[in-house]
Amino acid sequence: MNNKNIKTSILAFVIAFSLSSCANKNAPKVIEIATTPEIQLTSEIKSDITFGVRGNCGMCKSTIETAAMSVDGVDNASWSTESKLININVNSDVNDAMLNDIHVAIAKSGYDTELSLAVVEDYNKLPMCCKYDREMIISVNSNDIAQ
Repeated sequence: MNNKNIKTSILAFVIAFSLSSCANKNAPKVIEIATTPEIQLTSEIKSDITFGVRGNCGMCKSTIETAAMSVDGVDNASWSTESKLININVNSDVNDAMLNDIHVAIAKSGYDTELSLAVVEDYNKLPMCCKYDREMIISVNSNDIAQ
């Protein structure tokens, strides 16, 4: 091979190498970027309400919680068969109208609350195991809650 052929071969190799390098440089590169989870800002105000509700068993628990959850603005409701207290989480300011609506909804389901008594007809519709003592003490302020 003569010098001219060697130079031509080397030049062809350099050109081919350069072109392939340029092609790879123009190829899109994938860069992983660490992201943080989206933060949702909310103007909702969360509040808790706790008060006494007369009842006995797990069926009472289900009915009482369902009645409380039926009121607009209530996020969660949990009634304790032991303490006879319901804890309600709401997603807005608690006002007298909302508080009244919660007590009335529970009373309409047959259960007495601290502020609202169930009418006799609604109480009488309860299953036998749910017929609680209507004289039972139910109060957040009471340390001695009868069962």
